[in-house]
Amino acid sequence: MLSKISLAINAILLILVINLYVQTCNDESEEIAVVEETKSEVKQMRIAFINTDTLDLNYLFTIDVVETLQKEMEKKQRRLERKATKLQQEYSQLQQSAQYMTPVQLQGAQQRVVQMEQEIQTMQNDLANELAQEQNDLQIKLINQLDSFLLRYNAVENYDYIIKKHAVSDILMASADHDITNEVLEMLNKEYLGEDAFADSL
Repeated sequence: MLSKISLAINAILLILVINLYVQTCNDESEEIAVVEETKSEVKQMRIAFINTDTLDLNYLFTIDVVETLQKEMEKKQRRLERKATKLQQEYSQLQQSAQYMTPVQLQGAQQRVVQMEQEIQTMQNDLANELAQEQNDLQIKLINQLDSFLLRYNAVENYDYIIKKHAVSDILMASADHDITNEVLEMLNKEYLGEDAFADSL
């Protein structure tokens, strides 16, 4: 009788061990399947980058706008220099005639000198602010143009991410296989020249 009970217990234990083993194998299979699926998803993700330093230096739109800005700034700088020269001449005349002035005239001359210094300082500040504003406007135009272009570009290429790389970016290293800078630059320049950048893509 005891041997039959012992045999029955051993049979039950064997069934439990087999069930446990099968369940463990299934769990491991599911984990492997999840890992493989995750790896598969990672492999399928498409990422590219654009070197914006190269873009800034070679995009024809940027080159033209920067050249126009430089000419405009040089013109304003020359105007500032003419104004400064004129004020310097006026200052020299005041110095020469100061010894013949009455105290009231001398006080007026001193106030005029202070006013001239303030005028030059204001002109310099205005020039610096104009330059900063125009540079900011250019940057916004560039961003808007690039965003607009990349929406159309990615409708064909279907990248998951297109990231920006430049000299001080957080990206320390990126494979050249993911670099689309030259392709994008060529297409942007075609569009700027009035050509169909996407003619070969369609």
